[in-house]
Amino acid sequence: MFKIEQAVEPLRIDAMNEAENFARRQVEEVRKQLAAADFDLNKAAPHPRAFNMGRFEYMRAMQKRKLFGQVCKWREASYRINQPQFADVNEEQVATFVRHAREDASLQYEKYVAKLNHKIGPVTEAKLDGNYVWSLSYLKVTKADGTKETWKTKMIFNTSKLGKVFAQFPTRVVN
Repeated sequence: MFKIEQAVEPLRIDAMNEAENFARRQVEEVRKQLAAADFDLNKAAPHPRAFNMGRFEYMRAMQKRKLFGQVCKWREASYRINQPQFADVNEEQVATFVRHAREDASLQYEKYVAKLNHKIGPVTEAKLDGNYVWSLSYLKVTKADGTKETWKTKMIFNTSKLGKVFAQFPTRVVN
């Protein structure tokens, strides 16, 4: 099973870099939305009210609010309800957010390799076609019994309901 890991391991850094780019694009979007709302967090990402929205809307609004909370620092320690809650993007929090995105991508990549090993089983040969596992890749393997298979993977990024960015690697056999 070590052959599969050897074939795809060199691309871990690329996956981590792509996760960082995705996280930085999210931060830039937060900056734009915050500036458009005159740096009022309650305008840019209002705290959702469960009584007047469905579950999906509530979770989406809460996810947005948590994302802003991960990268923004409030100007004042407390505020009154219905008053502006001024905040700025904090570079230390951004650095932590980006670092976590990179670390999570690395962990997800390890899970991806483990999933491939589990799905495919023992192999005598493994070769990755292309240098693009973060968009689309084909892993060609020769199993211990001599059969040949091609596995297709397309990496996608998702954001949890807690606002964490993570990579997923849906993989299917294509022959």
